[in-house]
Amino acid sequence: MSVNPSSSLPREPLLEVRNLRKSFGSLEVLKGVGIQAAKGDIVTLIGSSGSGKSTLIRCINFLEEPSAGEIVLDGIVFPAMGGVRRTRKNNADLIALRRKVGMVFQSFNLWPHRNAIENVMEGPVQVLGISKREARDRALGYLEKVGLAGRIDHYPSQLSGGQQQRVAIARALAMEPEILLFDEPTSALDPELVGEVLRVMKSLASEGRTMIIVTHEMQFALEVSSEVVFLSKGNIEERGAPSEILKSPKSEALGSFLQRYRS
Repeated sequence: MSVNPSSSLPREPLLEVRNLRKSFGSLEVLKGVGIQAAKGDIVTLIGSSGSGKSTLIRCINFLEEPSAGEIVLDGIVFPAMGGVRRTRKNNADLIALRRKVGMVFQSFNLWPHRNAIENVMEGPVQVLGISKREARDRALGYLEKVGLAGRIDHYPSQLSGGQQQRVAIARALAMEPEILLFDEPTSALDPELVGEVLRVMKSLASEGRTMIIVTHEMQFALEVSSEVVFLSKGNIEERGAPSEILKSPKSEALGSFLQRYRS
C-alpha cells in the first residue's frame, strides 16, 4: 500500500511544469515535458541514465535554465528565459521561488568547514534572515527529526555518507519549503547506508509533504508515490499510479527498464 495514495478527486496543483524543454548545444535533453503536483503529492521520476530526470528536477528551481516552457508555483508563472539574460527582477523572483522549493542533491553538498548544526543553520540565517538563536533551535529540531541529534557538532568528514545525506535533508527542511526536490538522494551511498535515508524520506512522506523525487529505488517508489513518471529519451513515456506503472508497464521501454531491477 502506498504511503501517500492519490486521491480520486481533482485538486488544485501546487506545482506545474508546462511544456519544458532543455537543450545543451545541439542535444535536446527535455522535449516538452509536463508534470504537476498538488499539496501532499509525491511524484517520483524514474528512467535510465540520460533520460532527462535530473535535468528536469534541476530546471524546476532553475539550477538549470530551461530552454522553453514554464514553471508555475502557487499560481505564479516563472517562464524560461532561454538564452536571454535575466534582469534583477527576474533574479529576485527566482530567489522567492527557491525559498519555497527545497533541494536535496546526490552528493550532499555540505560545507566541509561547518559542523552539522552550522550547515543546517546557514540557509535560515543567510537567506531567511532569522536570528542565530532561532535558526539553532530550528536546526536542532530538524536534526532530531532525521535521527542526528547526537551528531550536531560533527563535521561532514566525521559522518558517514548516510548521515551526511540526512544532514542535507535537515538543511532543506530548515528552510521550511512548500516542496522538496530530491535528485537521486541515495545514488552516492554504499548499499548498507541507503535504508537509513529512505526511512527518513518515508517519514516525510507520511507527514503529507509535497515531494518530487528522482530515484532508482523501485520498491521505495512503489510504497510512497502518488504518481510515478517514466522518462525515456527526454519524453514522458508513461505515467500513473505506482501499482499500475511499476507492476503492469504498457510500453516496451518501461518494461525493459523495470526488467533490469527484477533480474
